[in-house]
Amino acid sequence: MVYPHRFTSLSFALAATAAGGLLVSSEGAAQSFRQSLTTISPALAARPDPRQPNRRVRQRGSSAPRSIGEPANNSRTFPRATPVPSDRTPNAPSSGSALGGLRSSNIPGTQTDRIPIVSQQEWRTSQTLSRQPVEGSRLSNGLRPTTEVSGTTGRSVAPNLETIAVAPNLSRRRRQVHRFEPYTATGLRVGTFVLLPEVEVGTNWSSNIFNSPLNRSGHAYVLRPIVRIVSNWRRHAVELRGSSNLSFHDTFRSEDDRSYQLKASGRLDLTRRMNFEALASRSVAQETRGGVDATAGAADRANETTDTFALTFNRRFNRLSVQLRGVVTDFDADEAESVTGGLISNDDEDYREVLGALRLAWEFKPTLSLFGEVIVGQREHDQVASSDGLSRSSDLRRYRAGVTVGNAQSIWDGEFAIGYGRNGLRDNGLADIDGILLDGTITWRPTALTSLLLTAQTDLAETRLSGSGGSRDYQAGAELRHAFRLNVIGTAGISYNMRDFDSSSLEEKTWLLTGGVEYFMNRNVSLFSRYQHERFDTNSDNGDYRDNTVNVGLRLRR
Repeated sequence: MVYPHRFTSLSFALAATAAGGLLVSSEGAAQSFRQSLTTISPALAARPDPRQPNRRVRQRGSSAPRSIGEPANNSRTFPRATPVPSDRTPNAPSSGSALGGLRSSNIPGTQTDRIPIVSQQEWRTSQTLSRQPVEGSRLSNGLRPTTEVSGTTGRSVAPNLETIAVAPNLSRRRRQVHRFEPYTATGLRVGTFVLLPEVEVGTNWSSNIFNSPLNRSGHAYVLRPIVRIVSNWRRHAVELRGSSNLSFHDTFRSEDDRSYQLKASGRLDLTRRMNFEALASRSVAQETRGGVDATAGAADRANETTDTFALTFNRRFNRLSVQLRGVVTDFDADEAESVTGGLISNDDEDYREVLGALRLAWEFKPTLSLFGEVIVGQREHDQVASSDGLSRSSDLRRYRAGVTVGNAQSIWDGEFAIGYGRNGLRDNGLADIDGILLDGTITWRPTALTSLLLTAQTDLAETRLSGSGGSRDYQAGAELRHAFRLNVIGTAGISYNMRDFDSSSLEEKTWLLTGGVEYFMNRNVSLFSRYQHERFDTNSDNGDYRDNTVNVGLRLRR
């Protein structure tokens, strides 16, 4: 019983260290960021357009001429942008590099995109979020296209290909802008492609491994490999991605993770203002324990497989952008082994979902656009629910309108939408579910050292609860990221999730408090420590639980 004592001591030590580092090192870190070549916010206008004549102007009070776009003597300009490499080795891409399919803009004054770092997933998530299908199957907004259809230059930006039916709070580009780091991955050239490997090795301790009032603690070793292959073409783009989350518990082998995801996405540029995008993925994960929808009486966690296929057509007419999107999702839950022997069928959870969407966007200026979106579709279940013998098949409708502000160099960057959703249950024994939808992801970067990510999402989800056709799910969160020093970055976050079940008084509420520190030894090696406190409350009998998780490990990448 020494774990709780060690955990409490570790928590206080991490909190004291973070507070002291913030007070003592903030000013030193800021000065280091401004003076180092490896800055999180490099100057954008320091290099004049090579196609224009190199005109000279004379500074007031000085006879030394300077080029247009260069800062005056003793002046400081720190515009915000994506990180650049600090060690100017022959393999490190400069601002004009085309490594990884990211080429310089052919429009004067625009900033070169660079290979973003693979976004990190949380080691543990709440049951509300982890039970949702993968990206392409969400009833949510798609991102803007990646060629000139969205106002860019038509160059290949393969690392940002995941633009098909992705919810605003799952936008990889915006999360990468928030997750600034002192180094960028250079990758390995393989012909006309770039290979980006990464692996995390660590240990994980949980105070409540089963997410139940029993509070059984457990320890595990964790391995998380990720491999991406990105095209380096002037037109079109292809990206292949494979990732896995493997855990090995010392006592409770039934809680081992064996999840993985395979994804292929591509873009076909027909013209500078018209393209097709496609995505195909398979995701296999284990069912999350805790909550009313978890399989009762299961000795192990059943595998859940999600296959997603999506196709998008993008067309831009001057300021007007049109997007047509189609998504097909197939979800399958395997049988679970019962604690009393035998197998528990989960076939009533299996479904196939077909969605079609039309999105119109009007760009007032590069940093401000308004959009509207209509999504229609249907979800077909193979069997009726075992809890009440009623079918959860439904007709789906979503209507949204919103605004997109900022870009990767702005203080504010994000998207917010409000709308209405309805799940029309086909079985007369279940009531339809509808409600107001709020979705948004906003990144605020007040300085080069600090970034705040705000997220909100509303969804109409299904449930296995007897007599209920589904639930209204509400999520809101905030994550603060701050650089104490150039290579020491800390994070702190809070999120709240609530499931309000239709035709029932049942409610499930989840609070998540997170914190962590990452130390970058060099471009390829970093050490990390993460902490999460989860508080799950429900008005059902004996359903509340608390969980504290600590992760420590090493991340390697190329």
